[in-house]
Amino acid sequence: MEAAALAELVHVASLYHDDVMDQARTRRGVPSVNARWGNTTAVLAGNWLLSKAAQLAAELGPETIRLQSKVTNRLIMGQIRELVGPSDDDDPLSHYFTVVAGKTAALFAMALQLGAVRTGAPEHVVQTLAEYGDHLGIGFQIADDILDITSTSEVSGKEQGKDLAIGVASLPVLLALADERPEAGELRTLLTAATAGPEGAGLPRAVALLHRCGALAEARTVMHARLLRARAAANRLPDGPATRALHALCDFVARRDH
Repeated sequence: MEAAALAELVHVASLYHDDVMDQARTRRGVPSVNARWGNTTAVLAGNWLLSKAAQLAAELGPETIRLQSKVTNRLIMGQIRELVGPSDDDDPLSHYFTVVAGKTAALFAMALQLGAVRTGAPEHVVQTLAEYGDHLGIGFQIADDILDITSTSEVSGKEQGKDLAIGVASLPVLLALADERPEAGELRTLLTAATAGPEGAGLPRAVALLHRCGALAEARTVMHARLLRARAAANRLPDGPATRALHALCDFVARRDH
């Protein structure tokens, strides 16, 4: 229970910080912390949650401290890389997966590793669960990218097209921009216009282009490939209720983008 609480404290802290960076006004259908109390309070509240997680980790022993500190570092570096963006020499898709591995998949992997460590599982099981968590987390983030474009605010609990509006290079956008079809050029122009102001005047057309050019279907293919890799890792674990739950999580993520 303590390890689960630790993982969720880190998770919520990351959401507070993420909403500040994204200038998000809602989270899970209600006003975000930064929208209600301002960015300073949201950042400090996130920091406080991270400090409480560190206190819990200290009570659970050196291995838990190591995992918690490692994932906090990965989360922060993922956010920094997303903020800075790829360099001129970086491949945008490689940069995207590096960001997602840090800011999303790291938390999935930590939660799974903590559960295994706290129950005394063998090291190969701990590492297999970390591998599973990395692939599941990346698949989950791709589904989130797709939902940003396809889902209404009422369904997702977040503003539709928020990533597009603030210029976050999600996987569907990167795939669309790499396409040689005419839609890619128009999309570049529209995304520049969409990020020029908070109202995002070009967003409806940009969303329509993303639907038309096949980027969403391609992103779904990449997502399912990651889920297959997660399932392959789960298949190396002993059969039982816990392993079946891991496969059920893959099913959930696969359905989540619809």
